[in-house]
Amino acid sequence: TLPQGIPSSESTAPSNALIRWRVIGWVSVERSIDGGNTWIKTAVPPGVAPNYMPGLTLVAIRAVDSLRAVVQASDGTTLYTTNGGVSWERVQGNSAAPF
Repeated sequence: TLPQGIPSSESTAPSNALIRWRVIGWVSVERSIDGGNTWIKTAVPPGVAPNYMPGLTLVAIRAVDSLRAVVQASDGTTLYTTNGGVSWERVQGNSAAPF
């Protein structure tokens, strides 16, 4: 397991290299709007609870822009945010994130 402060996944927005999103220690998400000089912690996506068995962790992230990103959980669940990580929504069924 990676130490808590080590990114386990990181993604740069395709339209702006200053916009970056990352998963830290498999459980929390941070975003940067200045190329990674400073990071803003977001809300924890619902259901992510590594301290409870079976632990649900975050395994990948995809940046879209400064407000939108998609994370993949260890059980295959996909969650997305459209508000900079203030809240996260679960992608329903076989659909994709709405962007």
